[in-house]
Amino acid sequence: MARKIKRKSTTGANLGFEFDKNYKSFLRDIKSKILSAHISAARRINKGLIKLYWDIGKTIVDRQKKYGWGKHIVEKLAKDLQYEFGAKRGFSAQNLWYMRQFYTEYRNSRILQQLVGELPWGHKMIIFTKVRNKNAISAYPRAVEGTDY
Repeated sequence: MARKIKRKSTTGANLGFEFDKNYKSFLRDIKSKILSAHISAARRINKGLIKLYWDIGKTIVDRQKKYGWGKHIVEKLAKDLQYEFGAKRGFSAQNLWYMRQFYTEYRNSRILQQLVGELPWGHKMIIFTKVRNKNAISAYPRAVEGTDY
């Protein structure tokens, strides 16, 4: 018959008030570091995806110009990418159009490119679908600069 092993309390309740107070502070510090690392990693991933989306948008524009391809190329590209990478990977025709628009909206402003690179992709899609004024599209990245959006 297996013996049950008694485990010591991990709450610090049996170890006195000073331990409990110090442990809670210690735990808060560790949790803060973990959350900070998660946020930092998410931002690095976001920057990588934004660069990818910029490059895809640029490539679409360049190839359409070079080969005289029309709108159909985006639809075909979406189908082929979804087949290769799965439909839930962000390569729908609509998202490819957003990538193209992202590139065309910001390609002439190095400062805006840098600012926009910090924004999550979802923010960019909202800007493209809701904002019709070109000046407002350019103003949003400047308005949120230095914030956590």
